[in-house]
Amino acid sequence: MIKNEKNHILYLSYDGLSDPLGQSQIIPYLTGLANQGWKFSVVSFEKEMKDIDLHENISWHPLQYHKSPPILSSLYDIGRLHIKAKSLARENSIGIVHCRGYITSLAGLHLKIKYGLKFIFDMRGFWVDEKLESGNWSSPIFRPVYNYFKKKEKQFITNADRIISLTHAGKNYLISTFSVEPDRIQIIPTCVDFSQFQRTSISERNLLREELGIQKDAYVFLYSGSLGGNYPVELLMQYYKKISKGYENARLLVVCKQPDLLKEYPEVVTKSANRKEMPGYLSAGDAGIIFYKTGFSNIGRCPTKYAEYVGCGLKVHYLESYGDLSTYTPEMAEEYFDLNKGVKKYDKVYKEIAKGLSARNLHYSDSGDG
Repeated sequence: MIKNEKNHILYLSYDGLSDPLGQSQIIPYLTGLANQGWKFSVVSFEKEMKDIDLHENISWHPLQYHKSPPILSSLYDIGRLHIKAKSLARENSIGIVHCRGYITSLAGLHLKIKYGLKFIFDMRGFWVDEKLESGNWSSPIFRPVYNYFKKKEKQFITNADRIISLTHAGKNYLISTFSVEPDRIQIIPTCVDFSQFQRTSISERNLLREELGIQKDAYVFLYSGSLGGNYPVELLMQYYKKISKGYENARLLVVCKQPDLLKEYPEVVTKSANRKEMPGYLSAGDAGIIFYKTGFSNIGRCPTKYAEYVGCGLKVHYLESYGDLSTYTPEMAEEYFDLNKGVKKYDKVYKEIAKGLSARNLHYSDSGDG
């Protein structure tokens, strides 16, 4: 019998803290919550093991990410995650497990059912359908994987003590399809540190344009983020040609990690940038582009780049309404997407769940599971 440590959270992420996503969408939240007094044992899967300076209330337990062979490597990682998660929960008397995404929720659901931990399903959109619609799971070999995770998705939604949805559209779908109680769903969009994402000075902007080979008086459409899959290059170029009509001096700047995907379009200016450099490159643009392939999963999308664009003074163009995109206005961006607001919402979720732990004890057993 183990007494719960109410302010200690087991945080599971299949994304690495050293990845750009981890740097922008995991560490800032954990740091903000650690400043509020929450303690974390964090398990993440790292493509490259690095030393990261973290808050003293954050204990990091990185695992090596495996990519190949497909499916088998993921099963191996999932097995290690189960073992590590159970060990940390027991050693630290943890009563709450916060799972970022579907894969880590396999471990979270297990800890919920077998040992009574409170389970937060931070779903980050409809991942299973995103994988199918992107083409990543189009091969027949992935059909059983898709069916398995759709079954698990329902179990996560049914058993979670709290579900984190990025959008109101996603929340409404969960309520109508799975009869989820509205109070069990908290909407927390992907937030941005607006102290970092601000427009640079005109002189800095002009200097950067000069370095990129872009004229000072050009009207620059900018896209930042991934390419391929749900972000097909062909769709980006079609959309750019449509919205750039009427601009004699229009240019397209793409800030991404896959510039080779644009080699058939030499007229496009490409640049790879790290997180700290992003506000400068965004400020080199006049208008930002948001686009995805059409698909069901778009109801759960909350593009971080929207807030980043607005923070850096860009007008925003999007191909169609994704998630809650049509409801956003630049004037309310800082109110809705501010990182501090997001931290407060997670803090509220933790406090509400922790109330139910006061009189509970966990029963761990070394038998019957790995």
